[in-house]
Amino acid sequence: MIEIIDEKYIIDTDLSDFRSEEETINGVMQQAVSGHQNEHDHFTPLEYNPEDYPFQRADCIGMIGRAATADTFKGLAPLIFPAFNDVVDRTIDEREDLLNHCADVLERDDLHVLTDHRDVVGVAVGSSLIAASLYTSGKVSHDHITTSIAVSTMLKNTAILGLPAENLLVDVFSTTMFVVPSSNPQNKLQLPANYSKNFNNASQAHTPERTKNDLTAVAPSGTRDIRVHRSLRPGHPKPGYYVGPPSNGTIEKYMTNAYCLDMGIDLSKESDGVYIGEIWTPKGSSAARLAIMEHIANGISETTGVKSYFVPERDKFNELKKHLKEQS
Repeated sequence: MIEIIDEKYIIDTDLSDFRSEEETINGVMQQAVSGHQNEHDHFTPLEYNPEDYPFQRADCIGMIGRAATADTFKGLAPLIFPAFNDVVDRTIDEREDLLNHCADVLERDDLHVLTDHRDVVGVAVGSSLIAASLYTSGKVSHDHITTSIAVSTMLKNTAILGLPAENLLVDVFSTTMFVVPSSNPQNKLQLPANYSKNFNNASQAHTPERTKNDLTAVAPSGTRDIRVHRSLRPGHPKPGYYVGPPSNGTIEKYMTNAYCLDMGIDLSKESDGVYIGEIWTPKGSSAARLAIMEHIANGISETTGVKSYFVPERDKFNELKKHLKEQS
C-alpha cells in the first residue's frame, strides 16, 4: 500500500517490516558512498537520521518534487557542471532536428534519456541538459511535461555540495524513484534477505499519477562504469572505461517498447565531455537494447577521445570489476 508523508515522500507500507533493519541498510549504502567520492560528483556521506531525513526510511521508494524551470537549471547545474549553459546553447544551435524530434515524442509519449555511468550525477546532468535546451529553445513549455529520475538508494545517504542529495533532486525532478543497485552483488550480500528484490519490485511497480508525458533520466547499467587507467600486463584490459549491460529492472521499465535518447557524460571534460545521440523508436528485442548501450560507449569515445568499451555480459562485467579491485 502506498502512502505519501509530508506531501513528498512515497512510502510503500509493504516494506515497513524492513524498518527494524534500517541501520544495517543505511550502513551498507554509506559504504557505497565512500567508494563513489570524486571531485566531479561532489559526494560526501550523509549521516543516518530518519527523523530529519524521512527519505532514509527502508520503506521510502521515492520522492515527489517539482520540475525545474530553465532558469533553475541554469542556476543549479553549473555548480556541478560549469559548462552546462554553454552546452545548452550549443545544443540549441547545432541539434535543432533532435530537439524537434524530442518535442514531437513528448507530445504523445514519454522520452527516456539513457546515459553511461562514469560520473554518478552524469545521468541527472544529461537529462537536465535536454530539458533546459527544450525549454530555452521554446520547443517545449515547462508546464507541458513532467521530469523524473531513477537513482540508487545510495543517494539516500549522500550529500552533494554539502547538502542532502534529496534537496537537489526534489528541486529538479517531478518524481525521484529509488532502486537498490542489484547489479552490485557485494551490496546484495550485505543487505537483509529479499530487501533488494522486494524494494525494486515495489519501486518499479509504482507509477506516479500524472496527466502529462515525462522526460525520464536513467543510467541503464545500474552500476558505475569501470575505469582502467593502464594495462597491467599483456592480455589484460585495455585502458579506458567499461560500460556494463542494462540491469533487469531498467530493461523492463525504461528500455522495452520505449522512446530512448542515448547520451554519454564525462564531467571532467567540461563542454567536450557531452555526447548526445539519437532517439531510438520503441523496440522489444534484447539486441536493440544492447545496441543502444554500445552506441553510448562508441559515442562518448568519439566525443572525449577516451575509449569506452561495452561489456554486454553481466558476469564478465562483474568479473572485470572484481579483478581490478583485487589489483588495486
